[in-house]
Amino acid sequence: GVRALVIHPLEDKPVVMATSRHLTGTVSLQEVKWDKEGKVLRGRSTLVKGDPYSLYVFVPDGIAINKADATMSGGAGETEVNIKASPVDGGSFVKVEITGDGTEAEWKMTFK
Repeated sequence: GVRALVIHPLEDKPVVMATSRHLTGTVSLQEVKWDKEGKVLRGRSTLVKGDPYSLYVFVPDGIAINKADATMSGGAGETEVNIKASPVDGGSFVKVEITGDGTEAEWKMTFK
């Protein structure tokens, strides 16, 4: 088998490590912003219509994901967002999956 590693500096804020479309995220991530005061990570991603899309986010100790939302454009129907968090050394690894039939999503994760 093949194993891929993603190496990023350890930060004191949530960081998008990869997406389901590309290991580096550069293919689909159009924008990512961290609001330190509001503890909100938001961004915009290009999607493949009808294909589930996942964001893989490292969340450091002392911060926990509270909620994730997304809105899609370029399609019809509802947008569904699911969160799965797994503990790792120094924090947790969060998978946020967005499903729907749009071609672009604006997403937001709030933390506590």
